[in-house]
Amino acid sequence: MSQDLNTDRVYVFLKSLLDPDAFGMAVTAEVRDEARVLLGMAKTEIPSTHDAVKGYN
Repeated sequence: MSQDLNTDRVYVFLKSLLDPDAFGMAVTAEVRDEARVLLGMAKTEIPSTHDAVKGYN
């Protein structure tokens, strides 16, 4: 099996995880947030532990 990690293809795939017309609605919010991190963006869907409501976690 080839390990083709072509940067452009990886970028397109990560962006597709955020696109509701591609994989965006099929993956969890956690996956979308991790894709954002890898793309250099801020997480937007899952609150960080600093933002969590006391007693919620």
